[in-house]
Amino acid sequence: MWLRFVVSRSRIFQQDFPLVFRAKPACLRKLSKGSEGPPTMPVKLAANLSTMFKDGSLADRYSTALQMGFKAVECQFPYDTPLEEIRSRKKSSGLEQVLINSYPGDLSKGELGFAAKPGCEGEFLRSLETTLNYAKALNCNKVHVMAGVTGGHCDKSMEETYVKNLRKAADMFEKEDIVGVIEPLCKQVKPGYFLDSYEKGAKYVAEINHKNMRLLLDVFHMQMLSGNLTNTIGEIFPLVGHVQVSQAPNRQEPSAPGEINYRYIFELIEELGYRDWIGLEYFPSGSTADSITWIKDYGYVL
Repeated sequence: MWLRFVVSRSRIFQQDFPLVFRAKPACLRKLSKGSEGPPTMPVKLAANLSTMFKDGSLADRYSTALQMGFKAVECQFPYDTPLEEIRSRKKSSGLEQVLINSYPGDLSKGELGFAAKPGCEGEFLRSLETTLNYAKALNCNKVHVMAGVTGGHCDKSMEETYVKNLRKAADMFEKEDIVGVIEPLCKQVKPGYFLDSYEKGAKYVAEINHKNMRLLLDVFHMQMLSGNLTNTIGEIFPLVGHVQVSQAPNRQEPSAPGEINYRYIFELIEELGYRDWIGLEYFPSGSTADSITWIKDYGYVL
């Protein structure tokens, strides 16, 4: 009965932590019919520089996102771009950087983090140091901590290593006013990834019990992993520190043909009281410009 455990712990969290879900916000308020202007607090959508744009370097995409009307961005791995270059380009754009992923290791070798890998504690700490350097340079206050690929295995030593490393990360993040998040990944995107269910993710966040380590709700991954979105989102939402969206099964824009009714999902998130940025971590089915027309169609503004 993991749900009872999580809900009980989440009540403790709400007593202690100034989380994003406490009060019902206006940040997802829709344009009312016949209104003469946008709502006072439009939906807060952040472009994902790593997935939404097909042209230009990561650094170039800051200006592209700005030209398209975005006020904030997130990205996966900024580490191939020299620190000073990306700092300068981000600063020049005036955009807010809301999330980066932690340094993953060698992606060409299939590495995707070290947090759950016994014997790699040194690599994990070094990856955090690199991550924090970039996060501080970008003035970014959220970091997705990558667990690592374990071949689909999950034994006691891996779990103990994961929790221990995440506690260390949370303590380090607290000193920098950064919130860490963990995200389950489906096998279609990353086979063998350690964190492969929202049930496990909620369990680990509850066990760590630290205001600087939360759960990343990626609606695409949740649909691919388990479905049952209404109930599952409601169950884990008190633990959520960031939200990302894309259509299933092809990871395209929310309005693309697929399994998820995003008009409903946005309304659900509103009812649950989320007031922070929502990352658009999707791959456009056509041009990037065409892939954001749904925002206006849904009654939202950037």
